[in-house]
Amino acid sequence: SGIETSADMTKWVQVDLGASRDLDRVVLFGAWDDFHGIGAGFGFPRRFHVEASDDASFAGATATIASHETADFANPGTAPQVFPAHGQRARFVRLTATKLAPRQGDFIAALAEL
Repeated sequence: SGIETSADMTKWVQVDLGASRDLDRVVLFGAWDDFHGIGAGFGFPRRFHVEASDDASFAGATATIASHETADFANPGTAPQVFPAHGQRARFVRLTATKLAPRQGDFIAALAEL
């Protein structure tokens, strides 16, 4: 994401699967950055939720796949974070970060893969 001066900014990324599909799981992979020893999990959101929908705007029916918004999520490094989707049918998957990760006096959201 763009760099922010506050952690309490909302950023999101969305994947279009091309057609509605039965989802088994959503997997998030943390980023790696070796610039100045930043390391594994660079920018992994502290608080976030993952949703699925057939509506690209997410204004219609959505299903919550994961919600980690009441407490900070520990930086997982590059270990895959697996969230079961229990066969939810959807075309779009969206990760919304509601609390960004600290960087160096500012905040960011980053993933290697969704």
